Amino acid sequence: MNRETAMLIVPRGTPVQFVDEVSGAYTEGMFIGPETCRDYIVLPAESAQKTPRVGEPLFARYRIQDHMIEFRSAILELIDYPMTMWRIQAPTTIDYFTLRAHHRIPCALPASIEIDQQGFFVPGIIRNISKSGARCLFRGVSGGPQLVQANDPVTLRCSFPGLFGKQVANGRIATVLQRDDELSVGIQFTDTQDWVPSYH
Repeated sequence: MNRETAMLIVPRGTPVQFVDEVSGAYTEGMFIGPETCRDYIVLPAESAQKTPRVGEPLFARYRIQDHMIEFRSAILELIDYPMTMWRIQAPTTIDYFTLRAHHRIPCALPASIEIDQQGFFVPGIIRNISKSGARCLFRGVSGGPQLVQANDPVTLRCSFPGLFGKQVANGRIATVLQRDDELSVGIQFTDTQDWVPSYH
């Protein structure tokens, strides 16, 4: 998909997420529309976790029906009047895929897990997800297999593109893999999560 095609399929009012790929923090916003053939205007949510700087790179994603579009951009201008808006560069690299074509949807969603009765709470990234489970990656964690074990009850929290607010899923740990300070955790959800897009 080229840049022009991508711009045409972004209706005004489409929710968008901007993700800090280092910390996993995210900012929700809304597309206002393209200003020119080179940039977008975005209205960040009032609860935006941080104010970006001009020139700062962005990783953005949005969902339209059963399609996910991810792209990298950069802040071109911070607009204060008549309201806070960001003018961002139109995407130069676009990842576009149909969610229904994937049993496990590959992604890079910010998330956190909480292990019941152990006080283990850490932010990370969902690497893939389906209606029945997810694979999460957590960096900067040591001693993972001692803190997290198979069959431990867990609560996963994330914010999925196209859905405002937090999504919460209860489940149990299926697998735990530790490599250096990187912890990979497989989670089996207790119930089917209808907010995860259909893949069939």
